[in-house]
Amino acid sequence: MAATRNQTQIDGALYELSARGVFDGYFTKDDKESIHPFQWTYDRWPASLPEDRWDVPINDARWGQRCEFEFNLPGDVLTEASLEITLPSWLPPEMTPYNTSRPTYVEDASGNKTYYGYVNGIAYFLFDKIQIFQDKILLQEVSGDSLYVANLNKGSWNQAFLTQKLAGVHDGSYRSIQYNATPGSLKLTLPMIGCGWPGDRGLPLCGLRNQTFRLRLWLRPLEQLVESVTMDGEDIITPTQPSEYRISPWEQTFTQDIDGGGEITGVAPPRSVMKQPNIILKTKQLYLLNEARDQLAKETIEIPYIRYFDNLFSINQLDYTPIDRGGAANIVKFLDANYTVERILTYFRNTTSIFRNRLWDFENSAPTTPVTDPEGGALNKGQFYNSIQLTIAGQLREGPWDSDVWQQVMTDAKEERSLSRNICEMNWARGWRIDDEPPAAREPSGGINFTTADRPMLTVGLNDIVSDPTLGYKQAQMVSCCESWALYRIRNGRGGLEYAN
Repeated sequence: MAATRNQTQIDGALYELSARGVFDGYFTKDDKESIHPFQWTYDRWPASLPEDRWDVPINDARWGQRCEFEFNLPGDVLTEASLEITLPSWLPPEMTPYNTSRPTYVEDASGNKTYYGYVNGIAYFLFDKIQIFQDKILLQEVSGDSLYVANLNKGSWNQAFLTQKLAGVHDGSYRSIQYNATPGSLKLTLPMIGCGWPGDRGLPLCGLRNQTFRLRLWLRPLEQLVESVTMDGEDIITPTQPSEYRISPWEQTFTQDIDGGGEITGVAPPRSVMKQPNIILKTKQLYLLNEARDQLAKETIEIPYIRYFDNLFSINQLDYTPIDRGGAANIVKFLDANYTVERILTYFRNTTSIFRNRLWDFENSAPTTPVTDPEGGALNKGQFYNSIQLTIAGQLREGPWDSDVWQQVMTDAKEERSLSRNICEMNWARGWRIDDEPPAAREPSGGINFTTADRPMLTVGLNDIVSDPTLGYKQAQMVSCCESWALYRIRNGRGGLEYAN
């Protein structure tokens, strides 16, 4: 364009081709597969009518209890299933509308300001467990914690910002924590078959008319879902601690800045009158023409989908004893999973973080000297481990490698985005390629058959951690979430898992 004279036009090139009789040198032959600059055709898509449905739970959602939904699926194709979540606030009513613009706080005798809010990523951590059933068959089970970790590198950057914002994820600052006291309407996409990942084509409901789907949610207690921090960044021990350490927002006197200077005060209600969460199941469905519906219902359709297997382990004082004696500490943990495992996500949490409801905090705060690379850069910073390896049938399959490989090299080679949250990822898929359109559609491209794997286990080299001030000894939590490919098949008017193990 920079070399084009102002008095000329690009369209002149087309006229030049026509004048020389080489019109077809630019415009391709008259064929439905041909593409030319003035293309007006578009990809064929069957006529459909979209509909959004909102369904209430069978039993009311309550803190620390279980609630169930029955999917209302009159449509022909299910394209999305999500939860719309509204949480009550403990702030005084006169302060609630202005919380995000005029942060409220509690000021103690020393003058230090304390801010309270729902846990970072509350839409995920609200659920201790999420289960999806077809009739009485369990199709999906995952904790909100592992779903949070799995979604950290899911989809494109632009999509991720919106998805995380709708789930109540923030930057962790004291103001953001306070803003999360009134998180507004939250949304959590469910890992439903055919519509849980970007690029999924939907679940054909017209071939499943004689079967019912249910959603079962296990909610955490409210006391485990509130975190707090001071303006100086100091963590405050939250309601899950023993009574002598307990600090909670209930019945606290809150102070809020007002326009033009000055402050207003109000008292939070007691815990006994806190309202229950409001959870609604939202589905997006398509209605097809009769011909398309009949044709789709007759076909045999196979839908690979991600199935999660959570493995929860406890690391206690005895595991760290070799470090206290000046040696190296290694632990062995056996994994339980089925189907073809595509990737394993392993994350750690200190018991102190769990007590303080920092469920999103996977960083080791121990002041240990990190391992350094030859160029002097720090490795294993904030990590709970210095090496992890995978062994199957007594044979070394992966590793041992440190976090530089599991957290950085692996995500750079296989994922669209980096996890960057002190999470170990083993991935045997082909991964995202430069010629894939973001977000890349998930499809089986590699993995390990854990159905027949003999004694799969992780050997973890531990880094030292600080002792929990409440327990008086060292204790941490390790979670290894195995993402497997299961196969769901629809034929002869019924659907189900193609294999059970």
